Amino acid sequence: MSIKKVKALIAKELLVQSKDSATLSTVILIPLLFGIMIPILLICLGTDNPLVKSLGGMQLILNAASSNAAVSSVNAGSEVLYMILMYFFIPVFMLLPTMISNVTAAASFVGEREQKTIEGLLYTPLNRQELLLGKIVASFAPATVITWFSVIVYGIILDTLGYRIFGRVIFPNSSWVLLSVIVMPLVSFLSTLLVVAVSQRMKSTKSAQSVSLVILVPIIGVIVSQASSSISLGIGMIAIMGAVILIIDIVLFYFISHHFKSETLLISK
Repeated sequence: MSIKKVKALIAKELLVQSKDSATLSTVILIPLLFGIMIPILLICLGTDNPLVKSLGGMQLILNAASSNAAVSSVNAGSEVLYMILMYFFIPVFMLLPTMISNVTAAASFVGEREQKTIEGLLYTPLNRQELLLGKIVASFAPATVITWFSVIVYGIILDTLGYRIFGRVIFPNSSWVLLSVIVMPLVSFLSTLLVVAVSQRMKSTKSAQSVSLVILVPIIGVIVSQASSSISLGIGMIAIMGAVILIIDIVLFYFISHHFKSETLLISK
């Protein structure tokens, strides 16, 4: 395998993504919404407003806050908002790499067939492994980097605008660090692999993107559980989640690398 060829393909894929308005809109708007607009809105509204009280149920969040040691050090009255921003938003941010990599991967594999540009790529000196690796990296790596950037911006907003409400710097904690460094890249990689797995049988990018439901459904379940304070997404839960996703990633990548046939991308089944 030629690393030089793979790097050239990755650079080409990133250039194409930067010129695709549909892909760019998703890559920009989703992090903008979750990482900037919503947290600013919640902090600006303050602790005593109907929106904050309606998120996850006021009493349930208060009950969870009362047993959380970290909450005791924030200003009185800010416990609910703290729980929302530091715990409710953890699984929400897990959606970011999934949605972004899902869009970029679908555009990379199925989109080229739709635009009839895949033929030229298949006639290059790239072998199957180089083509597969280059496209996968070009899909999940930007999603991971953008998500990391969103988390950093999110943390800056919480620690600057939120300081007057909480009375101290609250971001990050160990859960956020582990989630960002370990789980988010694994989730992004898995989302990309799911698109690749079905790309040879999908006729359109929208059809390929539908596979995101496979991974989105359990994540949405975590969000609902977190919102109702039925579980605590702490270090242990994140470690287990990361281990499970890693195993799935390895098995799925092994399967795809042995069954992927680049020639079939020329044919819409």
